[in-house]
Amino acid sequence: MSSTRTAADPSRRSPPGDGAREWLESLDGYEALAVLPDGQEWRTSGFDRLGR
Repeated sequence: MSSTRTAADPSRRSPPGDGAREWLESLDGYEALAVLPDGQEWRTSGFDRLGR
C-alpha cells in the first residue's frame, strides 16, 4: 500500500505524536521519513533500503 493510500484510508490509525517512530517501527512492511516543524528529519530503520 502506498503512503498516499495509507494516509487517505480512514480505517488506518495515524501515528501518535512523540511515539510515532516507535509505532511505525512496529508495523511490518512500512517505512517512513518524517520532517519535523523545525526542519529536522528522522527515518525508520529500513527506509534507506527503499532507494530513492
